[in-house]
Amino acid sequence: MIVLLKITVAEIKKTMHPHMVISIRVNKKIVPINIVGRILSFFFLSVITLFVSAALLSFSGSIFSDAVAMSAACITNIGILPGICNPSDFIQLSIIGKIFCMIILIVGRLEIFALLVVIASINFKMKNKKW
Repeated sequence: MIVLLKITVAEIKKTMHPHMVISIRVNKKIVPINIVGRILSFFFLSVITLFVSAALLSFSGSIFSDAVAMSAACITNIGILPGICNPSDFIQLSIIGKIFCMIILIVGRLEIFALLVVIASINFKMKNKKW
């Protein structure tokens, strides 16, 4: 989160001064640009996964705000928070919605990059297979 906030401040400064060169520092050490890119891509994938899973959960009959809360509870380690996500929201889901929540739980525990590595390796094996 610290790096994300510093990236935001740096981009605002670059908007005001386009020729300015800014480096992101944490504990007075420069964060390499490839690490900054990885942090941004991880954050982007997390947000996209959250909203795609919320959209798919909303198709199972829940309100979108409840679907966002349920998908956030499944993807992250926060669990069910009183006032935000109620256990009754999960009970009202259809069987397919509950199975999808289980898949979201697995994605959240494995982390998104690990899941993408598995998918990429399966795709690579499929491409190299000679039919």
